[in-house]
Amino acid sequence: MVTQQGAAGTAQGGFEVRDLGSVACTPHGYFNVQMASSSGSPINTTHTLGLSGSSNARPLITLEANSAPLNSGNDQGHAVFYMRWAENCDPSTASTPARWLLIPPGQTSSFAVTAKVAGVQGSTVTVCNGNLQIGAISPPGTSAP
Repeated sequence: MVTQQGAAGTAQGGFEVRDLGSVACTPHGYFNVQMASSSGSPINTTHTLGLSGSSNARPLITLEANSAPLNSGNDQGHAVFYMRWAENCDPSTASTPARWLLIPPGQTSSFAVTAKVAGVQGSTVTVCNGNLQIGAISPPGTSAP
């Protein structure tokens, strides 16, 4: 996850995805995202599909089968999506997920990604009211909105 500050009081995370399967796939739309504790227990999560300030177009992208590893310098066959959330709120309404449970469009199984601030040792993510804005899957190299 690549995390960066958004507008005052907000944070944003970018997720690069690839296909590890033996057949190419065409994910379309939005990932379903659930916050989870370090034990894997779900944390109450609500979603808004689409990011404010973004076109929220949902282009068709083909993920090549068994594409190159992330951060290998070869993003052929990869895709990206972004999330945004408020992080400056009353602590009693805040959640601190240890993991993001991500479910690709059209799938029912999730996979886990550590929820932390990229490049900051021991960092935590704070999400106000459990509400995430989720952007559409986009071509590789798409910059954060």
